Amino acid sequence: MDDIRALLLRIITGFDLGIEHGSLAYEMLVLGIVVVFLVIVDFILRLIFIKGLRGLLGKIPWFSSSTADARSNKVLSKLVSLIVSSIFIGLLTLPFPNGGAWYVGLLLVARLCQTFFFFSLLTAVIDTGRAWMLKQPQYRDNPMVALLQAFKVLAIFLAVLVVISLLFRIDMSTIFGSLAALSAVLMLIFKDTILGFVASIQLTGSDMVHVGDWITVPGKSVDGNVVEISLTTVKVMGFDNSMYTIPPYDLVSNPVQNWSNMQRSNARLCARSIYIDISSIRYADDQLIKRLRQSGLLSQVMDQLIAEVEDENKKQSLTDDLTRVRVTNLGLFRNYVLKFLEQSDAVDHNYDAMCFQKPMTEMGLPLLVRFFTKTSNWGMHETIAANTFEHLMAVISLFDLKIYQKVSSSNLASATESELKEMLATKQAAADSDSEEAK
Repeated sequence: MDDIRALLLRIITGFDLGIEHGSLAYEMLVLGIVVVFLVIVDFILRLIFIKGLRGLLGKIPWFSSSTADARSNKVLSKLVSLIVSSIFIGLLTLPFPNGGAWYVGLLLVARLCQTFFFFSLLTAVIDTGRAWMLKQPQYRDNPMVALLQAFKVLAIFLAVLVVISLLFRIDMSTIFGSLAALSAVLMLIFKDTILGFVASIQLTGSDMVHVGDWITVPGKSVDGNVVEISLTTVKVMGFDNSMYTIPPYDLVSNPVQNWSNMQRSNARLCARSIYIDISSIRYADDQLIKRLRQSGLLSQVMDQLIAEVEDENKKQSLTDDLTRVRVTNLGLFRNYVLKFLEQSDAVDHNYDAMCFQKPMTEMGLPLLVRFFTKTSNWGMHETIAANTFEHLMAVISLFDLKIYQKVSSSNLASATESELKEMLATKQAAADSDSEEAK
C-alpha cells in the first residue's frame, strides 16, 4: 500500500496546474486521479482473475464443476470489488490528508461498500460450496449442506449488525451485549429458523429423509419425491407435478412413511381382501372334489389336504358327520391361492405369501391375500396385482363360492325373491356374529 501511495504522489505532483494545495479543487483533482487509478486496477484484476484464472481452473477436471458454480455466483467478480474497495479506503487520505466532512462521508460509504462486498463474497462462496456438494452423490445428504445454509443466514445477520455499527457509530461489543439481553425475544423471532436448522440436521444426520426419497406424510396429505431439503423448507414433488412445501420440523415431529427402502429392494407389498359371501361357504362334497381334481395345480394339494384331514379324524376317532373334520370349499380356495402365488413368476418368493381370514364384517368374510411383487415400479406392480386378483375372482365360482356385494338398486331389480331373502339372511347372520363378538 505504501508503494501505491508513493506512485500516486509522484503522479499527482506531476500535475502542476497552479491549483492551491489544500483547496477543494485540489482535493477533487487528487480524488479523481485515485478513482481513475482504481478503475485501471479493477480492469487489470478482472482480466487476471475472471478471464485468466477462471479459464485456467476450468481446464482442470476436478475444478470444472466448481468453476461453473463460482461463475454463476460471481465469486471472482465480488473478490475484485472487495480488493478495490479496500485499496480505496487505504488511499482516501491522499486527497484528504487533514480529514474533513468529505473524508468522513466518503470513508463511511467506502466502508459500507467494503462490508457489502465482503459478506456478498462470503455468501457466494457458501452458495458455491453448497451447489457443488449437491452435485456430488456422496455429499448430497451430508448434514454440512444444511449447515452451509445456516452459515449463510448467520453471515447476513452479521452484515446487518456491521452496517448498523457503521451508520450509527456503535461499537460491535455494545451491539452483541444488547443482543444477549434480547436473546429471549430473538429466540421467539427466529423460532422457526432454529427449529428448521435442528430438524434439517436430524433429517440428514439420522438418515431419515434424503433428496430423491419417496415419502408420505399422512397428517399433511403429502405424497411424492423429495427434491430439496433446506434450512427452513422441504420441497416434495407430488405425482401430479404439484409442489408441497413443508417445514423440516414437521418431518421430525410427525410420522413419515419413507418408501426408499422398498424402491431399493425392488419388491413391493400387495395386500388386498376378497369378501366372501358366508352363505356360500360349505363342506366340499365328492362332486366338487372330483371337479377340482382335474386342475393340475390343485390335485397334489387336495390329496395332501384330504390326507391330513383323514389322519386327524383317525387320531381323534371322529366318525359322525357332526364332529369329524372335513374340507371346506373355502379351505380349498385358500390352498389354491397359495399354490397359484407359488407358481407365479411375478411374485417375489424371497418373501412369504399368505392367504388368511380376517374378522367377519357386515360385508362378509374378508379373505386377505398378501404377497410381494418382483418390482417396485408402481405401474408394473398395479398390473401384476390386477391380473392376480382378476384371476382369483374369476375362478372363485369354480369352488362354489360367491363374492359378497352390497344390495343396490341394480341387483335388487334382477334379484328373485329367494335370492333377496338369502342376501338379507346373510346380512342378518353377519350382524348377529358382530353382536356375539361384542358380548
